Amino acid sequence: MRYLLDTSAYFQGRLNAEAMLRLKELSADERLTICMPAMLEMLVAARNSRDWLQTRNALALLPGWS
Repeated sequence: MRYLLDTSAYFQGRLNAEAMLRLKELSADERLTICMPAMLEMLVAARNSRDWLQTRNALALLPGWS
């Protein structure tokens, strides 16, 4: 089963160690995917260009990016 990463889960993973671990597990097992609207939401929330680039690079590893 695949899970679709949404904005709230993504930001929870940045703030909560347990959520981050779960997202990493799902990603490592290739069970986490992303859709374009969610990806754009996460990128719009970037605080600066460095944050935008880090977010983009992390999300690019997920299926559904292209």
